[in-house]
Amino acid sequence: MRSMLTANALHVYQFISALPEATVELVSEGLALRKRDTQEAIGELAALHLVQVAGDDAYVAVPPEVALAGLVDAQERQILDLQREVAERRATMLPLVPKYLEARARVSDVSQFEIVEDATAAQQLLLDLGRRVNKEVLMVVPGRGSTVEMHEESDAKDLKLLERGVIRKNLYHERRRDHAATRNSVARLTPAGAEFRTLPVVPWRLFMFDRHAAILSRGRESDDGAVIVTRDADLVRLLGALFDAVWEFADPFTVDDATTEQQLSATQRTILRGLASGLTDEALASRLGMSVRTCRRHIAQIFELLGADSRFQAGALAAAKGWL
Repeated sequence: MRSMLTANALHVYQFISALPEATVELVSEGLALRKRDTQEAIGELAALHLVQVAGDDAYVAVPPEVALAGLVDAQERQILDLQREVAERRATMLPLVPKYLEARARVSDVSQFEIVEDATAAQQLLLDLGRRVNKEVLMVVPGRGSTVEMHEESDAKDLKLLERGVIRKNLYHERRRDHAATRNSVARLTPAGAEFRTLPVVPWRLFMFDRHAAILSRGRESDDGAVIVTRDADLVRLLGALFDAVWEFADPFTVDDATTEQQLSATQRTILRGLASGLTDEALASRLGMSVRTCRRHIAQIFELLGADSRFQAGALAAAKGWL
């Protein structure tokens, strides 16, 4: 359907409106239009209910408000029916909200330990706990960061929590320092009050909310999406104490770290500290979960960057550069 009438249709409608009725020949002669153009214009008007047949191939004009009613009455009825259906569904669903919240609260009070197998359900549980947090969120996150879009979406939620005064501490694996999207998140959230630190080894994922509930990754396999949920006060307290102890030994990951080009990767920085501590190649490789050959390749790159020929010389040069 056209959104506007053509010029010919407008002229034909005005011409027919001034007559009791009009034929195609009369309109063509009166407006000096070709018969085909006149017929097309009348067809356009008929599609909008602006003219109707009066008999003997004659047409009469229909008032615009009458034509409009004929066009939209059916659509308005559909809209009203849809609005009524939405209202009925809302009336069915809304009374379930307090019952759901009551049931979830009862689970929180009674069930101290549960395993959520479904990854989608686990994610929903994280969102629910995140929305209800009041004081503090503690996170331990292994592995590399997510996509830029996922980081930005998560940052938007975190900023709302920080604006409410919620404490946010994030403990990452050191390799996150080399992840651009993570560095952007650190630069974005640190000014709002979030804190970030890193460790060379992060064995499992942990989320803790108000030190009242904790969610840990089960991690049977690398793709295991199940989580362990606990609300046991003693276990949550112990997990919180463990987090606090590890946090003190973790390296701060600040805005400056996130925006300044680093000469060493996070893995190489970890290897360098291990070398300075006297760890063997095998011990370093085992700690970092890599092969000895890969570990030695990193060591060779570190020596090349430092211009060192031995571990002792590498340690001395790294200390002089402030890398240790």
